[in-house]
Amino acid sequence: MKDLKDEEVFEIVKPIWINMNDCSNRVDYFGFSKDFDDELKSKITKERFESQCKKHPILTSLVVDAEPIACIRRKEGYGIVFRQLSTTQEGEFMGNLVVNLSGKKPKVIDATIY
Repeated sequence: MKDLKDEEVFEIVKPIWINMNDCSNRVDYFGFSKDFDDELKSKITKERFESQCKKHPILTSLVVDAEPIACIRRKEGYGIVFRQLSTTQEGEFMGNLVVNLSGKKPKVIDATIY
């Protein structure tokens, strides 16, 4: 895998994160998961996504323009940490996106918000 500088990785993944945030706010599974690899799609199904959005208000109140704050190089890809805010929940949250950039198109292999 080509070793990219942090800023180069942020430039690639920030639009993916923004799209995921926007689609999560609207509970739009198909938009939310459009950059997932097949394994992640099998783990985060439409039903599971909708259930999680109902249980966790953070998932439908995301400030769309989150700030990437760290890039971690992993064997399977890049781990990007975002400082995530909510329109309804107080405080800062940590978003984590793991992306494989070795193919023609970036593929999300994991995504979480804490």
